[in-house]
Amino acid sequence: GSITPLESALAVPESRNYGTTGKKPACNRRQTFHHDEQLYINKRTTWPIEVSKATMHDVSLVINMLADLSPTGLLPLSFGMIGTGYVPALALLLVFASAAAFMMCLIGRTIEITGEKTFDRMWAKVVGPSTVWVPTFTVFLVTFGCCLAYACMFGDLFAGCMPAFGVTFASRTVCLLVLSSFPLLPLCLLKDLSALAPTSLCSLIAVVFTVFMMATRYRDGSYLEGGQYFNQEPPPAGHHIMSIGPSSLLLVNGLAVVFLCHYNGCKYYREYEDHRPDRF
Repeated sequence: GSITPLESALAVPESRNYGTTGKKPACNRRQTFHHDEQLYINKRTTWPIEVSKATMHDVSLVINMLADLSPTGLLPLSFGMIGTGYVPALALLLVFASAAAFMMCLIGRTIEITGEKTFDRMWAKVVGPSTVWVPTFTVFLVTFGCCLAYACMFGDLFAGCMPAFGVTFASRTVCLLVLSSFPLLPLCLLKDLSALAPTSLCSLIAVVFTVFMMATRYRDGSYLEGGQYFNQEPPPAGHHIMSIGPSSLLLVNGLAVVFLCHYNGCKYYREYEDHRPDRF
């Protein structure tokens, strides 16, 4: 068929790619890239964001967002409720959830209004190009904080698990250094994250399993006095219906990140099939 102007612009001359040998260069890239990116023969180039495809359906979007939120967001909420009653906690939850949903909706609306698909390009069009670094730096700070939260979580987790496998030298500091160097750093440096797509469902299943085990241990009393895993009495919860006080800031701190996946908002919207702000 005929070549579109876009394909013509993306094509790379043969003389540039094959040199004087006439041999096709080896390509070590995985075959998980968008079709448009494979128009680029040179492995040092990448697909332009303007031709990205919408390939994520409703279920995929929900699973990816839940996997994005759950580990560092949902699980710590129970600890935050130690000093906050059920009614205030539910009210705070609804406020933060509504605000987060509204702001995610605004991302979709802004993309449609400006015609741009990234935070920095939208900022340049609405605010100005001189401060285009602001949204990029903000996203960097947020994602760095997420990595730090994950590091604290897996550092504590593995430091507690390793002695059971006979690894006595794996202190929290050692686990943090080792696991931050590998695999966390290589994962952060990946150019293409499509290889991680199946793990989103696995992580969601793991979170559901964690909640199931928490409910099971609560029911069988394993962590109560006289139970198999009893260590110390839990802090007093008070009346725990309407209670609220300074310790409620623990819950507010958790709620500030429980719905935080907006750094991926542009990506979610771009890759969502039949994306419209109301549907999004």
